[in-house]
Amino acid sequence: MSDLGLFVIYFTTVTIGAVIVLIFITYFFMRKHIFTAPAGEIVTTKAVTVLKCPLCDYRLRRSFREGDHVGAVASETCPIHGTNLIVEAVYSETEEKKE
Repeated sequence: MSDLGLFVIYFTTVTIGAVIVLIFITYFFMRKHIFTAPAGEIVTTKAVTVLKCPLCDYRLRRSFREGDHVGAVASETCPIHGTNLIVEAVYSETEEKKE
């Protein structure tokens, strides 16, 4: 095998190893600093659904309900047009309260 071939194999192995090490370092940093709440704080998470009228810009924000997904037709109606609202977004909100 040529010296160039050995160099490519060595370089590839070192690069893959470095990427794996960076992934582990990032994971453990995020686990310690982002995924956990500092002592003395209470973290609450709630799911929120945003509904939008298909005819105008009217939006309604409410708590998530079972079966909500983007594009679904909701039972709520637009106060202007009377049409059923469409689920535009579903996301979670996190609140931190200090004791």
